[in-house]
Amino acid sequence: MSPRLRLWVALRRFVLWLPATAALVAAAAGLAVLADQRSDPPLSPAIHMTELPKTQTTRLRIDINTATHSELQTLPGIGASRAEAIVALRAIEPFSSLADLFDRGVLDHNDVAAIQILAAVYVSPHD
Repeated sequence: MSPRLRLWVALRRFVLWLPATAALVAAAAGLAVLADQRSDPPLSPAIHMTELPKTQTTRLRIDINTATHSELQTLPGIGASRAEAIVALRAIEPFSSLADLFDRGVLDHNDVAAIQILAAVYVSPHD
């Protein structure tokens, strides 16, 4: 057999076995990852009373319609002049939503988005 033909046969064998070898390597790597994940001890789903937090960590949202001037100033983007504008406008007509702050020209879209998780507008069902 000529050296060229030997090279062609060897190359063909290599190419034919390459996908199977790659699949075996990938499977071995996957098994190694699974084995590593299973070696961690399972977490206990039970929560005991001694593990519960001792202090209240939840923070209530500030109601735009009832908050004081100083409470409004704790919100991002609301200073003294904007707090005064909110108090004056809600005296005329209470706000119906946070978007109402934008509609009435008190805040822009970015400021309304910044206070969404900190503030709310609670509307009485009797109004």
